[in-house]
Amino acid sequence: MTTGSLPIESVGDPPPWERRRLAVRVKPAALRQIRKGHPWLFDGSITSITEGGRAGDLAVIFDERRSFAAIGLFDPLSPIRVRILHQGNPEVIGPKWLADTLDVSLRRRHELLARPDTTALRIVHGENDRLGGLVADLYSSHLVIKVYSEAWLPWLETVAETFREVLGKNLESITARFGRSVRARGGEAVSLVGQPPETFVVLENGLQLEVDVRRGHKTGLFLDQRRNRELIGSHSRGQTVLDVFSSTGGFALHAAAGGASAVTAVDISRPALDQARRVMALNGLPTDPPEFTTVAGDAFEALADMSGERRRFGVVVVDPPSMASRRTQLVGALDAYRSLAKLAAAVTEDGGLLYLASCTARVSPEDFHRVSHEGLELADAHASVVAETAHDLDHPVGFPEGRYLKGLLLQVGR
Repeated sequence: MTTGSLPIESVGDPPPWERRRLAVRVKPAALRQIRKGHPWLFDGSITSITEGGRAGDLAVIFDERRSFAAIGLFDPLSPIRVRILHQGNPEVIGPKWLADTLDVSLRRRHELLARPDTTALRIVHGENDRLGGLVADLYSSHLVIKVYSEAWLPWLETVAETFREVLGKNLESITARFGRSVRARGGEAVSLVGQPPETFVVLENGLQLEVDVRRGHKTGLFLDQRRNRELIGSHSRGQTVLDVFSSTGGFALHAAAGGASAVTAVDISRPALDQARRVMALNGLPTDPPEFTTVAGDAFEALADMSGERRRFGVVVVDPPSMASRRTQLVGALDAYRSLAKLAAAVTEDGGLLYLASCTARVSPEDFHRVSHEGLELADAHASVVAETAHDLDHPVGFPEGRYLKGLLLQVGR
């Protein structure tokens, strides 16, 4: 079934759901959070745990009366020591539970799965679908599983087989990819079922996108902005549009398809911009200046240069990567968002639209809104809120940290 090798041994003997369960006792504050549905138990909240546990073992959390409180997957190398799968009444965790959970996830996404104009979507959104540390994205008939915790490695082939059963026989390939903490132990993309093409085409809102599920960012595409890309496209007719941190040009593509008079895409990666040009051609849209222009370089510097040249755009999109993976980086992230808002406002026409986005989970919506407006003030501009945006429905939010994507569509005035 598997082509290549997993970072650590993937098959337990016996399988992980038949191993000895670990007994875990926790601090009262942690127990309260678990009972509220929070999916993470950190190592510092554990007061006692059975010795000798391995990654992927089932860990049973007991309350102060030694009664069942929750069950999750044990990860001895992560600060998130247990990823909660279920809390409340006792539950048997194994292949049937996994199949039932995946079935619930698919039913939550029925509306998207039924759309003929969209064939790329997330079908498991980690903790928000009760499968903490595991993401699964479906690209037409090809599935990509992204693993963010070593706790899932002993389960991975069972997960793949369960997906095959739940999704049906039309699934051509299943590829596993690994987050940084897992990838550091060796291993990149691994084919679990079949082999995906090097690149292939999927649909988003009726537009064709090129995807590389083995080497592309995340699992191949950034799927969480789908609805917001459509929103920008609906406001782009007759406008000059600037797409900053464009990556492979999702916003630029929707703007051009929406009737923009000219689109400029800015990204640090020349290969990503080359792919954006290929996608434009794939959809029969202009690929050369003045209708489509690419700028390879630092986004902050590009915005400053455009401001110095007194260039202005009718619609400006700023969708940077995450700015803070640790709490100590939070102040720097807020400063960066403030600076981006200032620079972007300076190149937005009076009365034009500015879309600012943040995918930094550690930045709250309130702080993001505050620094965005502060940035506009530094640019001697003001704004009215046209729309506040978040994830599309295949990225549900099940706990506070799950709401990582924030967006503001602003009409800028001076």
